[in-house]
Amino acid sequence: MAEKEEKVATAEVGILTLINSKLRQILELQQQQIPEGVPVNFEDVAVTSEPKRLSFTSNRPYHALFRIDVYNAGPNNAYVRVNDSEEITIEPYRTIPFDYKRAAIKSVQLRTKTDESATVDITGLY
Repeated sequence: MAEKEEKVATAEVGILTLINSKLRQILELQQQQIPEGVPVNFEDVAVTSEPKRLSFTSNRPYHALFRIDVYNAGPNNAYVRVNDSEEITIEPYRTIPFDYKRAAIKSVQLRTKTDESATVDITGLY
């Protein structure tokens, strides 16, 4: 009888450990998806044909962002790539928002066409 109770107790500990692990995963996922609401404004970036990569995890704010707004202050088109996504063209004096609904924006790559330049302003939320 004692052996049976020992097996039941061991199974209960295993189940509770599994539940605890799943609850931690759910909490981490929830924390990633709920914006903390901290706005961050980055210095204007002078963009040329040489791609410029901004990392939000290895530089200020040292945290992946939920949302960024990229404003092209001109005078030429700017080409933007968020993380490793497809490149998007931003015409002069236009803003494009990138809203991932969770902390997933880790970097942005900016460039222009050869012999062109642009100034880009980025604001974000983490």
